[in-house]
Amino acid sequence: IAMDAALQRAEVIGQTAVATAEVPNAAYCRWRRTVAQRIGRYALIADDLTFRTDADNMEVQLLWETPTAPHRIGEGRVEFRAPIDVPERRLARGGQIHASDPIEAKREGRITTMQWLGPVRSGERRVFFSLVGIEPDAKQPSLGCLRLGPCAAVLKTPEPAVAVAGAFETVAAELSVLSQRHLFAIGLESIGVGSGTARQQLLASSSPITVDWDFGTGTLHLVAPTRTEVSLPCENPAALRLNGKVIEKRHAPSEGTTVITLSAGRHVLTGASPPPSVTDRLARWLDEQVDRAERRRNAERTALKAERSEAPFAHLPELKPAFTVELGERVVDVAAVNDQDGRRIYAAAGKTVYRILPSGRIVQKLECDGPIRVIRWWPEHRLLLAGCVDEKVIAFGPDGERRWVFISQMHPAVYRAAKTYWFKSAPG
Repeated sequence: IAMDAALQRAEVIGQTAVATAEVPNAAYCRWRRTVAQRIGRYALIADDLTFRTDADNMEVQLLWETPTAPHRIGEGRVEFRAPIDVPERRLARGGQIHASDPIEAKREGRITTMQWLGPVRSGERRVFFSLVGIEPDAKQPSLGCLRLGPCAAVLKTPEPAVAVAGAFETVAAELSVLSQRHLFAIGLESIGVGSGTARQQLLASSSPITVDWDFGTGTLHLVAPTRTEVSLPCENPAALRLNGKVIEKRHAPSEGTTVITLSAGRHVLTGASPPPSVTDRLARWLDEQVDRAERRRNAERTALKAERSEAPFAHLPELKPAFTVELGERVVDVAAVNDQDGRRIYAAAGKTVYRILPSGRIVQKLECDGPIRVIRWWPEHRLLLAGCVDEKVIAFGPDGERRWVFISQMHPAVYRAAKTYWFKSAPG
């Protein structure tokens, strides 16, 4: 449970609702989640993790609770019946969740867990994108989410779009979604399409701003925290209106680009339709990114298929038992020790801890007063500790003699409140 989470943003701009929250001290990482909902269309969830430790097998879980139990799950995909209100309130097929990675998904009732496992390094940043949407009664789902890079993904909404959290090619924004029809971004500094001489600037700002731009209507909503200059290509600069008024101060540093000065606050710019040359270049760039993401996903699937088809330990030598010992009861715990007294194994079963040599010979039995839950070797004091179900911890020396017994006692107020479950059920 995130105990120190903080809501950093919650607002609506144009046709997009956005909220951002952060948990700076989540387990092993700083976790920042942004939800951007294109009203009536889809929702994008970006989970931004910055790791605080090195790990070869870091596990990241995404848990989804759907209105109904999913009827289909796959690699990074969940399909379920979702409630809709139009034309009448009902449940319809078509609810979908798509992750940017082909990660394993497991279902338990209405809860689906997606699990990513991989190596990370301290200071490394990784963004997990998820697309949520509904296509009522669609025969074939057409939504999708495909990773492009560490902080970028292609969205199929079903129209293609590119989502970026940070910097990617010609995009620099805290979070942005760019499609053929629409641009949404928070913390936007610049965004363009193409590269080199074919690069086409779409929008740039002298300081980070939030925008929602409908290319079809030419309506651009902007939120500027400070006085800011923005530059954009415009098909008809004379038609531009800022907050319903003719713009008095604007200049064009290059042909087809208009620069506007904004005061701090919220603004609406109308008549801001990009020229066809820009939208055509945008369409080609989006197609290029979709092709690139699909090739990456196909390569990932091929690698996963090859990995699963191979016996994971086929290249390792077969392990042969060194010895077998029959203790007569279920073994609940084992501790291996190697010190000045030599190598040995302690195995706990029932009320007894057995000391076993590497040859498999039992040389000592350490008796406890109750069934044993767990055993641990304490190397600093050369003691074997046995935790029992009767709330005793018994310490045995290397000679097998008891050194001391600790009995756990809970405060009487806990018993009076009948809250013993939280420690009675804990292992050990």
